[in-house]
Amino acid sequence: HGCNNLKKVIISYCVTDIDISAFDGCDELTDISVDSDNTSYTSIDGVLFDKNMETLLYCPEGKSGAFTIPEGVTFTLDAFDCCDELTDIIVDANDASYISIDGVLFDKNAETLVFCPRGKSGIYTIPDGVKNIETTAFSNCNDLAKIKIPDSITNIKDDAFNCEKLNALIVDPNNAFYTSKDGVLFDKDMKTLYRYPEGKAAKLYTIPDGVTSIGESAFAFCNHLTSISIPEGVTNIETNAFYSCGNLTNLVIPEGVTGIGIGAFCYSNELTTLTFPKSLEYIGM
Repeated sequence: HGCNNLKKVIISYCVTDIDISAFDGCDELTDISVDSDNTSYTSIDGVLFDKNMETLLYCPEGKSGAFTIPEGVTFTLDAFDCCDELTDIIVDANDASYISIDGVLFDKNAETLVFCPRGKSGIYTIPDGVKNIETTAFSNCNDLAKIKIPDSITNIKDDAFNCEKLNALIVDPNNAFYTSKDGVLFDKDMKTLYRYPEGKAAKLYTIPDGVTSIGESAFAFCNHLTSISIPEGVTNIETNAFYSCGNLTNLVIPEGVTGIGIGAFCYSNELTTLTFPKSLEYIGM
């Protein structure tokens, strides 16, 4: 993990277990080679598979050009999660589970957006008819500036939009479940703040009156922010709400908040002052 100058890894016959994140952050790694006598793993063109060639386990981050997944493989999406230059996924027309539209992966019915390649850039408009956005679907799409969400979307899972340059989430005004204000994602009634885009350049943000809940990972990795004003009326702060807000220095939790979720302030390393209300009943780990 994080061995930035590593070019090749040779896995001997005796290795039986490799952790899923073992090679994350190895930016220059282009080749994983597995001994032919290994009973747990194999490799093709430097890419790691299970021995039966049913699961693609890991594509080295330094791989370039095009790669064709062999017939018979059921691959896990995390296998390509750190391929920062990946711009297109192309699905065979006969595949029974998935399709691709403009290089983005969807379920076969084009109702669930599963995975956006991390090298996509600029503005991305989710097609009409898509209903669901999967967890981490856009995570690490660090060159995306805006994502447009159609009125057909009914469910957005947590941690869908961890993109460091994303400055606006724009929701179609006819959407019945979500809305956006100044590029920030809320539920339709603006009771829950779901996601503040981490690429917004503002240093100060005032959460609108009427918001009662700050959602999971709502401000995660928002390193531009030095101050967040939380209004009276907020009662709940979810898991990882302010995770890794690297320049946030102080925070006042208003009266009325009863719970703060796990990891809410984890890795917000400049946070020197937290003010808690009397109403607070629990703080997560």
